[in-house]
Amino acid sequence: MKLNKNIEDYLETLIGCSFVSIKEYTTGAGEVQDLVLNIGIDYKKAKEKSLRKIQNLDINKHKGSGFGKQVLAQAKLEIETSLSKESSLVNPYSYPYAGFKEHNDSKELYIYGMLLKSHKKISIKGEYREVNSSEKTLAKRYLSSLLPISNYRQYKLNNAKELIINKVKLN
Repeated sequence: MKLNKNIEDYLETLIGCSFVSIKEYTTGAGEVQDLVLNIGIDYKKAKEKSLRKIQNLDINKHKGSGFGKQVLAQAKLEIETSLSKESSLVNPYSYPYAGFKEHNDSKELYIYGMLLKSHKKISIKGEYREVNSSEKTLAKRYLSSLLPISNYRQYKLNNAKELIINKVKLN
């Protein structure tokens, strides 16, 4: 999906959080999905909230997860360490509109925000290769899924057929 002047003018008016419906988004695996994002959510605040939640997480309450206490403890520590780090990398993006970012070199435009999982519908299943992940990696995925930041996503606009922002259809 390419932006034209009318779409750009509309995007400049967005303030705060907005709901965005992305229609017929095609993933790299060929999966086609319709989904809803809440854009304008502050990533740093979601990261801070996730750090507090993982720090206060009692792994003893997750015995039924299928992971041993030691594996959960190690996974928890690694997630805490990761969330505590400040990135020293140069940010390769500019942020022209709330909830949108553009890669400075490729000029690829992305939309980002919190995925509303209850509004995600898959119309065509993708082809995913089988992966043999370690127990610790699976435990990290499990614990991460409990955190607010796990719903934070970004999508390439070129892979979407249609965007609807606050009930306004853009195409």
